[in-house]
Amino acid sequence: MNARHPARYLPRLRCPPAPPATPEFTTAPRGEALRVVLALALSEEQLAGCVPPTVWAALQRQELWPSQRLLCLAQWALADRVLWLCVAQQLDVCLGSGVATLDAYCPAEIVERFQLVRSSATTRELASLVWGLLKRERPALEALAERLARELEALALQRCRQRELTPA
Repeated sequence: MNARHPARYLPRLRCPPAPPATPEFTTAPRGEALRVVLALALSEEQLAGCVPPTVWAALQRQELWPSQRLLCLAQWALADRVLWLCVAQQLDVCLGSGVATLDAYCPAEIVERFQLVRSSATTRELASLVWGLLKRERPALEALAERLARELEALALQRCRQRELTPA
């Protein structure tokens, strides 16, 4: 660590205690996949608007880095049904009608669609495919959603780098 960010400050970057959470939820792969979807689909204002004020205030008080704040929020949503419903409703609204049509697809079709459109679809469209798996709340789909989320994050970073390297 450098002088501005010595290692002794790292303990402050931990997640605040979640609303009633159990260990099996906080280690679930879906927490990471939901973090990626939240990061790419919702703005900070949209997140603040869909989360109960007490939860948002707890996150703000912790002075977490954005990725850690999103991971905490994702893990809390997995552990707390009311928070899950708030986040799910906001994601459904922001990601549009395409998410509703995914309910008719089987998981294999969602993965196939992701593979077919990954180079041409926007990150928001790809996030909706990952959300289409996550919103089913089926443990059997967690690893699949996690895998797609990792690909989505890598694609989003590549596109960001390409935009920076492209002359204006």
